[in-house]
Amino acid sequence: MARAGCGRGRALHRSAARSARRGAPRACGDPYPLRVQPPADGAAFDRGYVDAQVSAHQYALQNLDRMIASGTLSPEVLGLMRTMRAAVASHLQMATQLRGSL
Repeated sequence: MARAGCGRGRALHRSAARSARRGAPRACGDPYPLRVQPPADGAAFDRGYVDAQVSAHQYALQNLDRMIASGTLSPEVLGLMRTMRAAVASHLQMATQLRGSL
């Protein structure tokens, strides 16, 4: 479900006071609020960063797969989506391997 203002950056550009009144900000179309973590350093930062990358790439793959399977894309866009999917899958594999080494 898209929220008003999605695609124009409004959802992420609310004032601090407005955000505090309404709770945590949300990414466009994301049903879960963005989570603000306390600052980390060293190994804790590395693990948190790589975990976030793995999650983001998994999320991207799910959405790409959904769009590819929809059958509503033009052949040109479908080709671009498949190329993008291959790149995201490769990045996910690298991030997963990196996470295993931390």
